[in-house]
Amino acid sequence: AQGNLLTKRMNPLKVTSALKRSYATLAHHIPQDLSRLADTDLLLNQLPAHLFGEEIALHLGIPWAILSVIPLTRTRFHPMIGFPDWPSFLPGYNLFTYRLAEQIGWQLFRSAINNWRKQLGMPEQKLFGNFEAIHRSHVPVLCGFSEHVVPRPPDWGERR
Repeated sequence: AQGNLLTKRMNPLKVTSALKRSYATLAHHIPQDLSRLADTDLLLNQLPAHLFGEEIALHLGIPWAILSVIPLTRTRFHPMIGFPDWPSFLPGYNLFTYRLAEQIGWQLFRSAINNWRKQLGMPEQKLFGNFEAIHRSHVPVLCGFSEHVVPRPPDWGERR
């Protein structure tokens, strides 16, 4: 008998492989779909690690914003969801967890995104992606959760 999905053990390698195939398929179809976005004024991107958002916005020449239904924006005040809290006393640990999570997402999908960028005539992203530039440019992040549930960290600033 099949068990409940919540009680089944999932093979991380199979899940990762399925995600990579899914995003490669998405990347393959995006160039065809871009023509339907000609009248778009703003791109809202909710994909993990901001996948494809910057590229689509640059291609269309429009601004973009990141949507987040869980706290994914870097902060010094708590670690990224899924990382243990107990090492938070270590200097730099909390920010490191966000950078590590960004890199995990980026490295999984880097080849799909860079292949897609080539199709659009854009240069490939570097080995570690464009996260630092995105954070420095202050791309707005729209948070889909209440500050009563997740208190707003002081270092998020006005654009979060």
